[in-house]
Amino acid sequence: MLEFATALEDLMYESGEGRQDIIDAVNGFSSGSMSTSKAAGLIQGVIDNRNAVLDELAVLYVPNEQDADEMVRAFRKGIEFSVEADEYYLNWVYGSDAAYDEAGDAGTQAGRWKSDFVEMYNPVARRLGLRHDWKQIDI
Repeated sequence: MLEFATALEDLMYESGEGRQDIIDAVNGFSSGSMSTSKAAGLIQGVIDNRNAVLDELAVLYVPNEQDADEMVRAFRKGIEFSVEADEYYLNWVYGSDAAYDEAGDAGTQAGRWKSDFVEMYNPVARRLGLRHDWKQIDI
C-alpha cells in the first residue's frame, strides 16, 4: 500500500503544479495583461500535464485493499473534469465567452471529485507516514 500511496502522492504534486498557471492565465487574460497566445500556451501546458497524469493513473498498480479502486476512480474523475475545465478556458481565450461559465461548472465537478479523493487518501497517508493534509485545491 505504501508504494501505491506514494505513487498517488507523486501524481498529486504533478497535477498541482499546473494550478497556478491556470490562475495566472485566466487572470492575466481577463485583465488584458496577457496575450491570447501566452494565456493559451500556459493553459495548453496544463492540459498536457494533466493528460500525462491520467496516462500514469491508467497504468498504476492498484492494490486490492482499503478502497484503492475508489480512490483511483475519484482522483481520475477529478483530473478529467480539471482537463475539461482547462479546455473550456482555452476555448474562452480563443473567443468563446460561453466557455468561461462552462469552465467554472467543470471546475466545480473537479473539486467535488478531488475532495472525495482526499477524504479517502489522507487517512491512508497518515497511517503510512506520508503527507496527509491534502485539499482538493492542492491537486
